[in-house]
Amino acid sequence: MKEPAVVCKENNMADASDKASAKPRNRQWTQTELKYFALVQADEKHEFGYKLDTLAFKKTANKTVFEDIKKAFEESMSSQEFKEENECEHRGSKSKKDLPPLRVDVERLRVKFKWMKDQWRKYTDRIKKGSGARVVQNH
Repeated sequence: MKEPAVVCKENNMADASDKASAKPRNRQWTQTELKYFALVQADEKHEFGYKLDTLAFKKTANKTVFEDIKKAFEESMSSQEFKEENECEHRGSKSKKDLPPLRVDVERLRVKFKWMKDQWRKYTDRIKKGSGARVVQNH
């Protein structure tokens, strides 16, 4: 009867070693980084959002567009305005650690784009109740 317990312990130890060898999680994006990423997508000069939606309708690969987005996003992150705003936001947070630089690659940008698009749908697809004007009763 004790052998299954030993087997379970060995399996648990194997699971623990798998977790130790797993990739470390990426840090969360700050609100400033999200804002600048959204601004890069909405830029009228490059029209990245339009290009991505057009390619999605055609079911065409969009890697080149995300590579262009990566370049534009890295440019915006290197601006002094971005650095000041991001540092100010981090100082206001509870974290006492230094903010490590955000690692940006095409796959992460795709995932973040999809997440932002899902959030936008959740926000815009809500059922609207009422007219927004409340009736005031005089007593």
